[in-house]
Amino acid sequence: MGKSTLIKAIVNDIDFEGGIELGHQVMLGYFAQDEAHKLNHQKTIFETIDDVAVGEVRKKVRQILGSFLFSGDDIDKKVQVLSGGEKTRLSLCKLLLQPYNFLILDEPTNHLDMVSKEILKEALASYSGTLLIVSHDRDFLDGLTDRVYFIKDKDVKVYHEPVSQFIESYYGAVNTEKKVVEKKKKAEKPNNKKLQNKQKSLERRITKLEEKQADLEYQMYQSNDQEIIIGLQKEIKKVKQEIDTSFESLMSITD
Repeated sequence: MGKSTLIKAIVNDIDFEGGIELGHQVMLGYFAQDEAHKLNHQKTIFETIDDVAVGEVRKKVRQILGSFLFSGDDIDKKVQVLSGGEKTRLSLCKLLLQPYNFLILDEPTNHLDMVSKEILKEALASYSGTLLIVSHDRDFLDGLTDRVYFIKDKDVKVYHEPVSQFIESYYGAVNTEKKVVEKKKKAEKPNNKKLQNKQKSLERRITKLEEKQADLEYQMYQSNDQEIIIGLQKEIKKVKQEIDTSFESLMSITD
């Protein structure tokens, strides 16, 4: 659907037709899917954060790193020895310490375990600026966002509601349509059952594809072989396309 492409256009990371106009005094910060690769691998964890910390924050660098699960001797580790998840955590910590009031995050939970996701979610929940997030992790988005930009058929619709409410209403409005389903003719019931089975099948497929994507991305961040990385990037792109296609099929069932 072009979610990441739209974000790259907003941050002027690609060539595009049209124009982007930022609001008055908007300071934009961007977390790309390959953000971890942009870290200076020769610096330590502490140096990476100390470089961007200013004023009173510099006195709290160790405390801040601790809140992102870097403590004790860990903060003296070189970035080059960190895992993909640790690099992602460090990149997000670095981003949140800078004076941005508009953060654009492209799949920020990739490579993060459950604990790290919760830490990030808490940090973003207390963030006073604006967030624009692309993510397939619905649990992460739930309670964090209050607006959904829905892209379909080269059109963008805006829903002013949390993602959980949007999913419930768009994917069939299960609770409100239950009475309607019960009133349908018996002859229609087999078709409804088939649709329900297909919906569940697609949901399971999306979950497996998302797990596969996370695994491939973890392999990519762990590898130093350029040929392997390129191969994994191609496979990740294919999996993402399959995820979007599956989402589209899921939506068509309830249209």
